[in-house]
Amino acid sequence: MARGVARPRQLHRWITFNMKLMRLRNQFVVMLVASLCLCTMSISRLNGQSDDEVYTGDQVDVKARIKNKLENTPQQPSDCPKKMQVTLRIVLRKSGSVTDVTVIKSSGCGYDEEAVKAVQKLKFDPAIKAGKPVSQYLTFEYRVGD
Repeated sequence: MARGVARPRQLHRWITFNMKLMRLRNQFVVMLVASLCLCTMSISRLNGQSDDEVYTGDQVDVKARIKNKLENTPQQPSDCPKKMQVTLRIVLRKSGSVTDVTVIKSSGCGYDEEAVKAVQKLKFDPAIKAGKPVSQYLTFEYRVGD
């Protein structure tokens, strides 16, 4: 009969132990998620993008002016036709960097990757709104064969 009494105690200990483990695991997951959120916020602050509102060309007083457009033309890969174009949407940050590059209209070949590399090297004067530099969206197009 002593054995029959010991089993419920062992079961109770096992259940209690597993519940403690589950609580610890849940606390760990919460801490991990919170840490990831803090890291993401820190990285965006380091990149100068914290609270950096992005405007369209119509919303600014003076649009961003690209200085070296002709110096940064993408190389034409061999897998591409003679005539093509790629359209990109980019953000010209007030800090002077090009970010958030998105291909809107693809060339259908390796020219897209070359265009993304080239557009990230652009130099520009940032847009101005209310006398201060601001970030601006821009649709940018590269064409070959026109």
